[in-house]
Amino acid sequence: MKDRLVERRGRRSTSSRSSCRPGVLRIRARDSAVHPSGGSDDDRRKFSDAAQVHSSTGACPTLALHVQWDLPNGLKDVGEVERLSQKFGVRPGSINPNIFQNQEYKYGSLGNPDPAIRKTALRHILDCVGIAEALHCRDVAPWFADGSNYPGTQNMRQRIAYFEEGLREIHRSLKSGQRLLIEYKPFEPAFLSHGHCGLGHGLSAGERGGAASVCAG
Repeated sequence: MKDRLVERRGRRSTSSRSSCRPGVLRIRARDSAVHPSGGSDDDRRKFSDAAQVHSSTGACPTLALHVQWDLPNGLKDVGEVERLSQKFGVRPGSINPNIFQNQEYKYGSLGNPDPAIRKTALRHILDCVGIAEALHCRDVAPWFADGSNYPGTQNMRQRIAYFEEGLREIHRSLKSGQRLLIEYKPFEPAFLSHGHCGLGHGLSAGERGGAASVCAG
């Protein structure tokens, strides 16, 4: 644990921060979107808005990107993102996989009881590691929506084992200097139990996964 870095999102710091992507565009939910007036609806406007935030604060030189929304074609979109980054002077920040929006993730992603869906989720996260490498981004930041609302509906011990198996493979794929940020939120989206149970589970997975592990609250 002494060589691990635990980073809690939202804690005040003197370091620079990344502009939060949902804060400058439409508001997304698991299977729908809210379109506020004036919200950015393409990558150009997102980078433009992020540049405005940075010009006003001087503290947000990067823009967090969500792969399914901001790089829908995966690696094919890297060139356009790099062009926008150079034009607006805002670097790509954390790369966020989407392992919650599609209906196949109704019963989870890395903790899903269906091995085919676990494989799909893992492949997507590994693709995101490759995108992060191409964009020279340090952090890959998945949010896991796995969880349950009612007693007896899921095998929690098995689900944790599935998570540890998947996280180990992701850790092995990280390139030098990359980090895996594991995001979790109390009671979102499940109220009884979470697929990724919190800071303790994150630290445990990090210890087993390797020195590149980072937990994010």
